[in-house]
Amino acid sequence: PILFVHSTDDEVIPISEGRRLHQEARGARMFVELHGGHMGAINQSAAILVQAIRTFLSTYGPRPRM
Repeated sequence: PILFVHSTDDEVIPISEGRRLHQEARGARMFVELHGGHMGAINQSAAILVQAIRTFLSTYGPRPRM
């Protein structure tokens, strides 16, 4: 599984590139849009990022062995 995280405000790598990579990826994948610049998105969108990681791990993370 792949978690794609990209900011709509990224001034270095356009979000269209992130969306393109997501579309071309095979298998399980999830795309999350953040807000903020290339280096500031993690701080500006921290709550969105944390929730996305939680969702991704609960969906695709390891399962307990029986």
